[in-house]
Amino acid sequence: METDKNVLGSTEKPSATEVLVFLAKLHFEFIRTIENDFLAVPVNGPKIAKNLRGGQNSLGDDLMRRYRDQCGKIPSERAVNDAIRVIMSDASTADPVTTYLRYARVAELIYIDLGDSTGQAIEVTVNGWQIIDRPPIYFRRTALTAPFPRPGNGGDVNQLFEIVNIPEELRGIVIGFLISSMDESISHPIPGVNGEQGSGKTSLCRKLSSLIDPSPVPVQSPPRDLAALQDIAAGVYVISLDNLSKYSDALSDGLCTMVSGGAAVRRKLYEDKDQVVLKFKRVVILNGINLTEMREDLADRVIPIHLPRISEEQRRSDADLEATWAEVYPSIFGAMLDLLSQVLRILPSVKLESMPRMADFARYLAALDAIQGTNSLGQYLNEIGKSAANSVDSDPFLKALESHLTGSWTGTASELLEELNPYAPFGFDKSWPHNPKQVTEKLARTAPTLRKAGWLIEDMGSNNHLNRRKWVITPAASYASQFFTLNTKEKEESGGFGKF
Repeated sequence: METDKNVLGSTEKPSATEVLVFLAKLHFEFIRTIENDFLAVPVNGPKIAKNLRGGQNSLGDDLMRRYRDQCGKIPSERAVNDAIRVIMSDASTADPVTTYLRYARVAELIYIDLGDSTGQAIEVTVNGWQIIDRPPIYFRRTALTAPFPRPGNGGDVNQLFEIVNIPEELRGIVIGFLISSMDESISHPIPGVNGEQGSGKTSLCRKLSSLIDPSPVPVQSPPRDLAALQDIAAGVYVISLDNLSKYSDALSDGLCTMVSGGAAVRRKLYEDKDQVVLKFKRVVILNGINLTEMREDLADRVIPIHLPRISEEQRRSDADLEATWAEVYPSIFGAMLDLLSQVLRILPSVKLESMPRMADFARYLAALDAIQGTNSLGQYLNEIGKSAANSVDSDPFLKALESHLTGSWTGTASELLEELNPYAPFGFDKSWPHNPKQVTEKLARTAPTLRKAGWLIEDMGSNNHLNRRKWVITPAASYASQFFTLNTKEKEESGGFGKF
């Protein structure tokens, strides 16, 4: 008589741990990420990666249900933990793979996680877009991942402006921000939304966030420190900070890192010595009543979006706005996908004569201008020039530099500090440098912003007979005056119109 065999093909009674490992490998594949984390991906059905631990919807939670259905009882917590340790040990020998949060750029294709229970994704190519069942990459989700609506056809991105309060001259830049944000491989500028109370700042940020990365928390409170900012970034693709009123140096550095790309190393648990690597490259949106007083390196990445006051005659109820939004949301999303496909088609042929700080974003704007016949790139360059000028106006040292240098100046940081100290504000001002080293640091950090504001500023190094580092500085007004004089002279001598 043939002996009955268990699910493992053995006549011996398996342990609960062995059954759990068998069930796990029957239904899942296991991957080790670049960040040395471990995820379980279903072999069949929706390709939604699960954390191994973490309660609801984790692998451990799934295995407890499968074991109960198979064996008629609930496994012990120790058996589940032992099974997960075995799985992690086996998966640790595999080559690490890249996982993505919401968006993935693969060569000329972009994949977008719909975020719903189907596990489906949108594949965007130069020829259009389609919804596919199992994308060829691994997406991960968090508690802050919410589903997109099913994209509609025949919509228009400009339907957004029926709901949000954006000046007409800035609309092309906002559309460019939305479309470029779907390319996770590039750095993105930061919309800095400002305006008086009741101008619709938070409402705008909610809509922008929902069009890029839907979440149950579309805007977040300002983080208390850098670690809290990193915690937000771990769960969302879009960081949208609401009602921001001040910027610490740590927050400024953190936001710059978020948009340019960076990483942090953390201990997994308080009692663990193991470390986990957190990698970030996020889309950031800020809003507040006054966003002008920020450090230059952060201001260099910000697109200022000032919202006009909404009159009582123009104001609509929240219920009316939300009803309109529910109606147009899918079609706006579909129109964004249409535009993204068209941009991907012509982007390789887009060449710019000069490349601003956010060069990839500028190329997206140039592509959209070619498609739509707009001038969003020119408007963007104008806006960042105005933003740079505002940064100068808000910094006492730079303002003194602009006001009291009558022409081109050459000298050392020590000489510059000695010349400007008589114009220092009364009392202690941390923005005013107090020694030559701080002057050098300020000039090095603000040089890109000053150039955008029209200044001529160059670090000449210390290759001189005194071996002292020198700077050449010409404020915007003086530089423009010299430039005009030189070109006027050229025009007079040549009898023609000089090149400007």
